[in-house]
Amino acid sequence: MTLLLGPAEEGLQYLIERHVDDQRAEISICPSSEALLKILHEAVLFVGHDSGITHLSSLVGTATLALFRETDPRQWRPLGPKVMVIREAEGGDAILNRILDLARKLAYNRADEMGEYEAPFPGNGLQQLYGSEA
Repeated sequence: MTLLLGPAEEGLQYLIERHVDDQRAEISICPSSEALLKILHEAVLFVGHDSGITHLSSLVGTATLALFRETDPRQWRPLGPKVMVIREAEGGDAILNRILDLARKLAYNRADEMGEYEAPFPGNGLQQLYGSEA
């Protein structure tokens, strides 16, 4: 597992390291463009909020779980064949547990083992899961 941190999260590195219980986890802070593309290309799954890196992940073909809160995913969703969108107005444990559950399911649904992401990415490749605000 690789955690990508940007300039805004750099100060949280110590806190994140304390809460990540996977000894194989690597934290990458502001990687170079080449390193970022390599990380995204090799990833089984990318989970991120509505950001440029989330869009890059979907464009390189990585399974992407895009999290939206205030922006409208109908207008700003990442494009790509393996994109799942979650829009939730409120945070909290319920949405975090839902995101983690979906991430686990998607991570085990590896493209190299299945050929395609048929079940979680139906139709046009976009599945929208809306929470309390549609």
